[in-house]
Amino acid sequence: MKNFLDKKLFPAVITYAVDRWHIVFLLCLGVVLMTYQKPLVELVGGNYTNVVSATVALLILREEIHQKKSHGDLHDKIDELHDKIDKLN
Repeated sequence: MKNFLDKKLFPAVITYAVDRWHIVFLLCLGVVLMTYQKPLVELVGGNYTNVVSATVALLILREEIHQKKSHGDLHDKIDELHDKIDKLN
């Protein structure tokens, strides 16, 4: 079960959560909640401060994922250079 969670479920949830359209949807929901501050709207959409904090958290997660990918590429290039240097010696 743990293998399924780590290998399949969590990556799928993270991929969906940081998707561009999910973030756009949360921003639109935040605008609606700030515009129509009525109990029924908050009952359906939640509190706008929670939506804003969730959106910011997802933007930070998205940036972290991007940085890890770019740093991973950089580490691969450095490893290739080390291999070339070792072959020269």
